[in-house]
Amino acid sequence: MKKGEETWQQYLIGYAFTNNGRLRFAHRALHFEVFISVARSKEKREKRKEEQIERQSEVKRQFIKVTSSGGVWFAPSAEVAVRGKAFPLAL
Repeated sequence: MKKGEETWQQYLIGYAFTNNGRLRFAHRALHFEVFISVARSKEKREKRKEEQIERQSEVKRQFIKVTSSGGVWFAPSAEVAVRGKAFPLAL
């Protein structure tokens, strides 16, 4: 929490206790703070998801290369590094 936000919350709490008739206002402000917090968490989750998708696509670009061997297409997985010529397993 930033310093300005903390000061604002302290002001709202003080306002709620000094003005009993205005307690509903403080409740709405608290609800707004919770809403902002949930929105920030959602943004962080979406950003992490985008970064994960970007990393996965980078792995695909680096490791999954389709090579041709005598008309037979062979797509290696990310764990398998294919060097030289790819031969069919069934002879």
